Amino acid sequence: MGAHSLNLILWDPPSLIPALRPFTYTSPISRLRIGIHRIAHKWERCTGKNPFYVFSESLHPLYIPKALPEQGDMLVINSCLLPSSDLVEEIYHLSPQEVLRHKGIPLAARISDEHIKRIPDGHIKIPNIISSFLENKNLTSELKPVFRETGFEPLLIQRPWDILTHNPSQIVEDLKPLRTKKKDILGSKIPKTCILESTPEAPIFIGKNVKIGHYTIIEGPCAIGDHCKIGPHSYIRSGTTLGPHCEIRGEVVRSVFFGGVGGTTQKHGIFVGDSVVGAGCNLGAGLLTSNTKDNGSNIRFWDEGTKSFIDTERKFCGTMMGDYVSCGIGTRFYPGSHISPYTQLALAGISPRYLPPFSWCRHGEERSKFKLDALLRSVERVAKRLGGELGIEERKFIKKFHQISS
Repeated sequence: MGAHSLNLILWDPPSLIPALRPFTYTSPISRLRIGIHRIAHKWERCTGKNPFYVFSESLHPLYIPKALPEQGDMLVINSCLLPSSDLVEEIYHLSPQEVLRHKGIPLAARISDEHIKRIPDGHIKIPNIISSFLENKNLTSELKPVFRETGFEPLLIQRPWDILTHNPSQIVEDLKPLRTKKKDILGSKIPKTCILESTPEAPIFIGKNVKIGHYTIIEGPCAIGDHCKIGPHSYIRSGTTLGPHCEIRGEVVRSVFFGGVGGTTQKHGIFVGDSVVGAGCNLGAGLLTSNTKDNGSNIRFWDEGTKSFIDTERKFCGTMMGDYVSCGIGTRFYPGSHISPYTQLALAGISPRYLPPFSWCRHGEERSKFKLDALLRSVERVAKRLGGELGIEERKFIKKFHQISS
């Protein structure tokens, strides 16, 4: 069977989902944005295939997955893996039942249609087969993987701050098919008072219908998605991605805003450094994310897998903020802050370093759980303001997620 007739499947490793929180609370790994595009779109572009997806069942109400193919071999890719030409070629040359790994981490596998058919109907679900096969756990006698190590150094997103590490190079990589000159501006008018500082090695991408205020400075490499609005006198520094529909005014340094239909809104002055911000967030005036420590030591970050603070091995690491977080005026964050989805901060002060989902924080009061009715009204208002709406399935997801959260 030729490589181009294989079924492409992007697989979220269950063992890495907690390590990538707060973002994987509300998103499959393949939907995370790095560079210009989401990881899934990168694989679509380099393979020419529309992938199938295997991700946490808890997210199915938000992202209804296509039914997995019933016929044909499966080429399964770890969703944490960023594509490169050499690695894609190596993956396409996998033999049936081979698993490609890097230091024990499964990168890709080819599972033959013939072996799948040997498993009795209803004995085990296909997503479970995929996870068992790649992670070499609870295998049936019909599945015997052959493991081999890759000859290349893969780019993997295993922690939230890996997005920051690889974002500058991914902007350059994503631009290669598009570039005809060093500034790639797709139908957006840039005021003459703005300064765009780019080179062939550090390009600037500006999408469609982008509005940029006067006297703004943008440094490459940088990506500004479709329908973004950047206020006047802003400073968008190198290594930054603003996903579609973001509204920003202030200084942004080496950060990634996922954007999307929900976007992220910040119409007043802020400083966001070395941070990743989810969709649908509202950042109040004067917000500040501290991104380094006074003593120059490594920054620590709350890890959901071990339920402890771990060393990021980074001197610069700001805030990792999940979807639909609302921050009041003057909110400030410590380096390495972990802010989970659907959190509301009305502090006018310093936030705790870690906040679980549905946190409600008010100045002078202890943290409490955001009441469901108030939360739904808040998310609905944010969605409408950003041009979207809170759908029935998303409402069901929030209710169930709220119920099981501590």
